[in-house]
Parts: sequence; C-alpha cells; structure tokens
Amino acid sequence: MRYAPELHYDSGEGYFADSAAEATDNYSSHGTNRLADDDEADIAVSDPSDAAPDLSLAYLADVYPGGRAAVPTDHIIEDSDYPAAAARMHGSNQYANQTYGRVVPISGGTVLQYWYYYYYNLGQGGFGFGDHEGDWEMTQVTLDADGAITQVTNAQHGGGERCDWEHVQRTLDGRPIVYPAIGTHATFFSSGSHYVDAGAILDQANGEFEPPITPTVTDITNSMSLGWLQWPGRWGNSGGNSPDGPAYHGTKWDNPVAWANSVSGCSEGQTYSMRRRSETAAPARASTTNRPPLPTFHVRRADGALLIDYQLTSGSRTPRPTTIMTTVDGSRDHLGPQMSAHRLKGRSGRLLVSLNGARGPLTIVVSAFARDGTRSEVRILHVG
Repeated sequence: MRYAPELHYDSGEGYFADSAAEATDNYSSHGTNRLADDDEADIAVSDPSDAAPDLSLAYLADVYPGGRAAVPTDHIIEDSDYPAAAARMHGSNQYANQTYGRVVPISGGTVLQYWYYYYYNLGQGGFGFGDHEGDWEMTQVTLDADGAITQVTNAQHGGGERCDWEHVQRTLDGRPIVYPAIGTHATFFSSGSHYVDAGAILDQANGEFEPPITPTVTDITNSMSLGWLQWPGRWGNSGGNSPDGPAYHGTKWDNPVAWANSVSGCSEGQTYSMRRRSETAAPARASTTNRPPLPTFHVRRADGALLIDYQLTSGSRTPRPTTIMTTVDGSRDHLGPQMSAHRLKGRSGRLLVSLNGARGPLTIVVSAFARDGTRSEVRILHVG
C-alpha cells in the first residue's frame, strides 16, 4: 500500500504504532499478559511456562483453539509495567513500527485504511483521565477512480477530521504526514496544540521525534483469514476505555465513506507543502502564550534510576504545572523510549524515574502539563 502515512511523533512519545502481537506476546520475569473472561479467570497466558494455554495473536478468534466461543467480555490483561514492556517490544524488529492496511472499494474510487495499534494510551497530560490499556487509531485515505488521493481523514478520540488532499501535508513521494498526539495518539494534520471533542480534550503533538517513521504495512483486507480481527473481546483491562478491535468500530469499519462524512471538516488551516512541516498558523490550535512554566531541574543517576529534583518557579500568572512528563532513551540498549507521568505534590520535590534497563548515556525529554492540558516548553536533557 503505497500511501502509508509518515508518522511525526511528539518528541516525548513512548508508545508507538507497533504490532498488535505486543498485546498477546508480552511477558518477562516480572509478569505476563493474560487473556481472561469476565470473572478474571485465565483463558490463555503469554508466558509459555504457565500451565494455561499459550496466548498469541493466532490464538485470538471468534472461537478459540479447543472450541470455546469468544465473547465481548473476554479481555486482555497487560502486565502493569507499561513503559518497560512497550520499550522492550518496540526495541525488537519483530514488533516495532507496524500498521494494518485495508482496501475498501467504494463508488467511484477506493478507501485505504491504516490502523495503528498502541500498547498503552496515556491520557490527557498524564492526569489519569483517559488512561487505558491498548489503543487502536486510524488514518483513512480516499482515492478517485484513477487512484489519485482526494481526501484524508484522521481519527481523533470519538470523532475525527477530514481534509481535502490539497490541504494535507505530504512527503516528497506523495504520502500524507500524520502527527500523533503524545500519549493519546489521536491523529492530526499538523503539529501543535489541538482542542477536540468540543474543547473537552486538549491534545499536544509537536511532531519533533526524529526520525519520522513510516510503519511497515500488513494487509488485513481479507479479514476473514485473520482470526484476531474476528475476536470480539477488548484489547486491554481498562473497562470501557480499552478498545474493541478494528472490525468492531462500527461505521468506521462498515461504511468508511459515511464515517468520513460524519466527522469535522478541515479546520487545520495548513497549506500544501512539500516540506516535512508547515509553519502556517492553524486557527484550531490552542494558544501557546498562556502555558505553564517548565520547573527547574537537577538530574542524576542512582541505582538504576533517575533522581530529578525540581523547583517550580514562583510569581508567574501562567497555569501552574501539576504533572511532569519524562521520556528516557538509552544509547546503549535495544529498548525504545520509556515515557512516564509524575504528579507534582508540592512546589519542590524529587521524582524517581526507573530506567528499566536503559543503558549508556541517556536522552531525557521533559515537559510540564497544567490541569487544563496546556503544556510547557519541551526540554531535552543529556545525562552520561
């Protein structure tokens, strides 16, 4: 599928569009993922040393191996050390940087859907609002009868946004550029701060992770041959917040044209650009003039962790920081970046950030969030 989007993640992102097998395969010496029923009884377990049947992506289906019928209350329970698990698996070529492509013929053209699986959704500003295990997002590309792109639609929480192709940033080889929001992974047409869901959610997507990533595409058009797409359960153990699989996303899956017509029209205000980013002002973006100040920091390593002493600046009329987001990436390991959120309990204090095996000189991305979702400047620290 030649139009796979190029993903410009936020510089502080720690969860990436990867193989859905991360949900079924994760286990370590500290814990294991499980497939459970509504009574929390194990159906299958990722750790092969467990006596229960082995959980894998191939195990998921409308009827499990052995003949047991799957039901919507079945769900995957992830080992709770989300940053470490996601970093370990993203560091493996077996799982990293994948998307699921689907071709849907429509009257007068074709729709291409690119579904993204994320191991964890860290909600708005790290406040716990919207946190959940598992996350499915999507970008939809509409082609005319000649195979030319006419429109792109991005999923954003319960809704989305569609833009005609002339207003979409694209790569030199003609693929759309997408900006996933930090933590929530809602997909946007430009970098910046974005109010969605009638202003209820403020997403941040600076698009500065390097390099931009074009995921490998797995074709799921013939979904009947892929049992996991028929599985009716939830991809996580966070109640109604953990998502159903792509084929259970209602109109988005069953009638892509109707879904695109139901979401917001293009409000990003960007102009056609062959560059990676457009600096054009976007009226849909939140103001950056009233954002929380970034606290001052002193960072040092100690016993497999980072100790971060912080001090909030005083006398500012800007929103007060209530959460610090940190993302740690080691230079001498095979791990992805590890992102975590830390609630601030006073104007000064100490944060303990586990390294979870990150080795070598560290790159640390730090930013602060206020309760209203506004974000400070983003600072990059280097610790030897």
